Amino acid sequence: MNTNYLLESGVNLDEALKMLGDMETYDETIPNFKNALVKNINNMHYFLSNEDAESYAISAHSVKSDSKFFGFMHLASLALDHETKAKEKDIEYLKAHFNEITNEINKTINIVNTYLGGTSSNKPKVLIADDSDVVIALAKKILDNDYDITAVQDGEDVIKELELGHTYDAMLLDINMPIMNGLEVLAISSYMLPSPLPKARLANGIIPFLTGSVIICFRILEV
Repeated sequence: MNTNYLLESGVNLDEALKMLGDMETYDETIPNFKNALVKNINNMHYFLSNEDAESYAISAHSVKSDSKFFGFMHLASLALDHETKAKEKDIEYLKAHFNEITNEINKTINIVNTYLGGTSSNKPKVLIADDSDVVIALAKKILDNDYDITAVQDGEDVIKELELGHTYDAMLLDINMPIMNGLEVLAISSYMLPSPLPKARLANGIIPFLTGSVIICFRILEV
């Protein structure tokens, strides 16, 4: 693993090693840090939605402490601000700045994934969710040359992908899926993703064509 990449990404390894001792320990425990970030940002969104400032402060404190341990000092600083404001029960501040800390957490997760070797392609990443094998196969045929495609068959699987810290440049979501539909995924995932992120809601019979950051949908004519 490339420690220079961490340094170039602004990670304060000197500070991290004061706490963790050596790179072997750092490398062994950083996946736990990433998973904890995913859990904490999910919890923070839930607590903020319910205006539970006390519980929000606990999760923000966890993000702050963990980020310091691994040298992500900017995230630690943002988390400290959120912890402080939550203790003051300043819900309006938390709502106004939630996207900022979400984006920084997603940035941190991307850095960790790359450091651990989780990112092998420079292509834009697209997540397709559809319970039709035919639609997935056709979408892959259209997009595969220019995009790094991940395909799942239900909305629940989309959320699982995001909870694992995987991030995408776009999501193509079928509206009708058996367990969790595309609209439900959009509602749940909106706080878990970097912003701005284009999202297409795909009704039955619509195939996406992706160009840069723009999603164009064409309806298939029924014969």
